[in-house]
Amino acid sequence: MPSAPRVLLVAPTTGYQVARFQAAAASAGVELILATDCCHQLEATRAQEAVPIRFDNAKAALGALKPLGPFQGITAVGDRAAVLAAQVAPGLGVRFHSAGAAAVCHDKFEFKQVVAAADLPTPWFERYKADASRHRLRRHRNTRAC
Repeated sequence: MPSAPRVLLVAPTTGYQVARFQAAAASAGVELILATDCCHQLEATRAQEAVPIRFDNAKAALGALKPLGPFQGITAVGDRAAVLAAQVAPGLGVRFHSAGAAAVCHDKFEFKQVVAAADLPTPWFERYKADASRHRLRRHRNTRAC
């Protein structure tokens, strides 16, 4: 009998979605391996099942995760988790977003610049400093992108 497909879920400890992913995986017959930045905030039952990693140390995370493979897929919840998943995916032999693409998604302004540079339709945008005058901000108040 073939073993169940194994999928890696990289998620923060505070992610409420983890239980939903676990339920969906169980219902689909998928073995879900949870890798998270474990801390005291994680429910005791989930902490026992989780692989403790640090989102800011891809090399150590890969070292902890690789022996648990092979993985047939990888998914992530949250910005930092997505960047780490993108960094470790090649070493785990699974496809995922590039690390650069995952990192760009942290900054909406940078993301919009990338989209515009690719000649994809994008709404008008401009970055303002937090102390920008109201007069300058009102100048664009009624401007519509579409």
